[in-house]
Amino acid sequence: MKTILCVIIMLTITPIAAVTGLISYDPSRWGGEMKIENILVMAVFGLITVQVWLTYIPALIFTPIIMKRLSGKEVFHTIPRWKFYLNSILYGAGAGIFILLPCVLLSVGHSLDITLNWLWAGCVAGGITFPIISTLYRLIKPRKLQEPSLAS
Repeated sequence: MKTILCVIIMLTITPIAAVTGLISYDPSRWGGEMKIENILVMAVFGLITVQVWLTYIPALIFTPIIMKRLSGKEVFHTIPRWKFYLNSILYGAGAGIFILLPCVLLSVGHSLDITLNWLWAGCVAGGITFPIISTLYRLIKPRKLQEPSLAS
């Protein structure tokens, strides 16, 4: 269940967050204004952009595996919330940059501004998506960490 929800989140929230990041950074370059139609159309376009597949498809596969391992650790569930969310945002921003790395690398030779656009989009997308996924895995504990029931 968590795996399916994780993939759904990555296929919906992540591209929407990335596009929102792009539009917020430079509205004139990315559709002119923050309108839901612009965001949704660009998010769908982003999912079918071949350059990102090199990193996005492995992320779709490995994120649930990594999260299952992380959520199996006691500290994942006992760390104070503020540290949990701070770590989730920071690691998510790094992962978001990694996923958009093909776009970043392709833009490096063209313009610093467009490179910064892609870096910002990765930070926003990962910084929003990973805390959501982490929360999902924190709320639904693995069986071995769940509290024993009174019936047992």
